Amino acid sequence: MKTDLPLWQGYLLLAVIAGIFLPVTLVGLVAYKLLQLVPAERYRPAAGGTVAAGILLLLCLNFSLAGPGFTSTQLYRFVAHSWEQMKQEILQKPVKPEPRPFDWRYTGLVTGSSLGWGLTAAGLFSLAKRREKRSSRVTFGRSAPTEREKKALRRVSQMQHPADGWLLGLEAESLKPVIIAGKKMNMHMLILGGPGSGKTTTLKNPLEFAVERGFATILLDGKGDFEFAQWLRRKAEAVGKTAGVFCFAKDSHHYDPLAQGGPTELKDKLLHLEDWGTEAKYWETTGGRYLQIMLHIFQASGVRPDLVTVFKHFHPAKLQILVRKMNADQEAKDEYFDILSKYEKDEKIEGLAARLATLAESEIAHLFRREGDCIDLTKAILNREVVVFSLDSLSYPDFARLLGKLIIVDLKGALARAWRLKQQPVYAVFDEFNVFASDKIVDAIGKGRGFGLRAIIATQSLSDIEAALGEAGKAVVNQIIDNCKLFVIHQTNAPETAQVLADLPGTIPAAEITRQVKHFAGLSIPTGTETVKEVDRYPFHPNTIKWLRAGQYCGVAEVIFVDKLELSAQKVLVRMPPE
Repeated sequence: MKTDLPLWQGYLLLAVIAGIFLPVTLVGLVAYKLLQLVPAERYRPAAGGTVAAGILLLLCLNFSLAGPGFTSTQLYRFVAHSWEQMKQEILQKPVKPEPRPFDWRYTGLVTGSSLGWGLTAAGLFSLAKRREKRSSRVTFGRSAPTEREKKALRRVSQMQHPADGWLLGLEAESLKPVIIAGKKMNMHMLILGGPGSGKTTTLKNPLEFAVERGFATILLDGKGDFEFAQWLRRKAEAVGKTAGVFCFAKDSHHYDPLAQGGPTELKDKLLHLEDWGTEAKYWETTGGRYLQIMLHIFQASGVRPDLVTVFKHFHPAKLQILVRKMNADQEAKDEYFDILSKYEKDEKIEGLAARLATLAESEIAHLFRREGDCIDLTKAILNREVVVFSLDSLSYPDFARLLGKLIIVDLKGALARAWRLKQQPVYAVFDEFNVFASDKIVDAIGKGRGFGLRAIIATQSLSDIEAALGEAGKAVVNQIIDNCKLFVIHQTNAPETAQVLADLPGTIPAAEITRQVKHFAGLSIPTGTETVKEVDRYPFHPNTIKWLRAGQYCGVAEVIFVDKLELSAQKVLVRMPPE
């Protein structure tokens, strides 16, 4: 139904309202406009004084309504006089008009009443507008969940994940369950959200599903959240499994990233420890050749390599000692001696040795020994075990970054070995991915898709990855986005990140209606003229992403779920898994 008034009707309505209270309207408008000229620090006293003056005048006149009623009174008198004249003319009894003296008393009463009511109205209106400006609080939606949402969230948290997918939560409007099919996870998922936005709560849902369905499950946590690791351990124990947990604590499992693989694969793992700089190809070739020779010497000498052993024999002089003990002819030994002598003062080899020292000389170096309860990713995948790597990047930033890269490269090799023996899905969650991100690490995760990897990459912001990698950061961010087809977007404050995330689902065509208005006496009056234009709009504007409800504070995590496989985007209230 059309509610806009044509221009002439709007003017007529305005004229009638203003005309009825004409004297008061004129006084009020003049007083209000004058108050707008008063400096801000004197505005309230001036408005208050105007109200006081108006009320004082009205008190003197016993709150007379002569001013507000002047127009109506005069209109009534005019109509009555016209009627009387018309009646006399019809009866042909002309009446000689009697002169009437000017009523000064009534004029004074009208003037005083109009001033009183006009000043009072102008002062009160000015104070109200000022209070609105000073105390206005802009809200962008509700924060706490409604009773309807609470009830639905309690119900869905007690629901079991279906056999073929996991529950993300409830669609924000209909409150219907949102289920992500397991087969889609092979296309990888990216989860983004600032601190306290509910990212960990979201991650718990696919982890819970993977453990309950008996899939191999691996969590690499770059922030070292002890409670998160313990939660996953309890979930594993609930289904009769024992979780292998590697952390920077005394009761940690051991882990040897060099437990599996030949010299070439082990060489590739160790190469990820060093940043080879702008001449990466040359130095990687040089460093890789040295590592390969070292590992061949280990193999020929019967030395079983782990990180501590590699560091202990890393220097060329130490390797020469092993060569002398080798069971080989002198010609082969001399060849090794010649090669090793060329690396005695190589700066990049020294840099790689320093990286190894970060791990091998740390207070937890004993955890890299192949003894006791030692995590083997290949066996863990084949036996569908649960493995947690909890790396405290706050206390040990360099340590966590180096070890995180080693774990991901080790996982890549383990996936390939296990896939050749048994083809089955593997769920891997990489939380705080910015801690160990690099182009090669992203490439390793992307290629894991062919070996059953269902990866979930989580980070607080895309800017964190860019900041960690410098000039290469933007390229790595684009690489991550290209490698993922599912996106779960939590609240974020970073404008650039919000813009990039809003662009993910693309735009949809929409009609934009523009209406013309004319301004009169501070009012906008529609003219009745409209224009319609086709525009492209975001399914979810960047500002919507900035104002999503954060789980830690609001009690419910609100996310935008973008499914590039089904070309859809929807707002979801995240399910809270039971403890």
